Amino acid sequence: MTTKPGILVTAAAGKTGSAVAYQLLEKGYPVTAFVRRLDHRSKALAQAGAKIIVGDYTEPDDFKKAMQGVQRAYYCAPPALRINVLHGAMNFAVMAADARLEVVVTLSQWLAQPKHPSIATRQTYITDRVFDWMPGVDSVTINTGWFADNYMAVLGPIAQLGIFPFALGRGKTAPVSNEDIARVVVETLINPASHIGKIYRPTGPELLDPYQIAAIFAKVLGRPVKYQDVSMQMFLKALKVMNMDPFLISQLFYYLDRYFPFGLSQESIQARII
Repeated sequence: MTTKPGILVTAAAGKTGSAVAYQLLEKGYPVTAFVRRLDHRSKALAQAGAKIIVGDYTEPDDFKKAMQGVQRAYYCAPPALRINVLHGAMNFAVMAADARLEVVVTLSQWLAQPKHPSIATRQTYITDRVFDWMPGVDSVTINTGWFADNYMAVLGPIAQLGIFPFALGRGKTAPVSNEDIARVVVETLINPASHIGKIYRPTGPELLDPYQIAAIFAKVLGRPVKYQDVSMQMFLKALKVMNMDPFLISQLFYYLDRYFPFGLSQESIQARII
């Protein structure tokens, strides 16, 4: 009987991490779930059969502990890392090389490039290179586009008021679910040979504009839902009221601009760089 390799899943209580962990567990793979704290999410993972490791991305020894007995890993940098993205990635890469992992599958993003105005995006580009350079460890990059889950940030007014407020203009995208992203990750983890060194971009099945997305919400809820295009300034102020982290708000500005170009002036862009 062939023993299935142990797989480490970071950010295992998060959106893609939890989906990856549960799909691997359903397929009978031993899963080590790396989480930042114990809560109802980690409890559910443990009940499903995962080994729980509580750790900090800025502590190399936490990753070293988590990698004991595993051969492959999924690396996802949680939003809480903010400006420590590179620190976390370097710690993980060094420990992965020391542990002689077979392969690491990493979650990147659609805009990753060295000269992007978003600090988080530039750091993502560098972390992609870091994982390419791990000595003796193969890598696969999941370069995900716009998450369907992003629209859930305004689920309250959608469900309660029938209004879908977002700063999307008439931009189109093919939003992808966390579960579908996880399916791609899981396939590359359990059958890595043909995927080594490749970059994949999971997408949803079709391009949709905000009005079509509102229609989908309406169908699911069984009542009218209207898309309300709001200004970038108003939307970012609303996120601040919702207590979203200021660093994340400042980076989201650029992602919305790429979703639907607003013709931002260079002065406007520079004013938002942190």
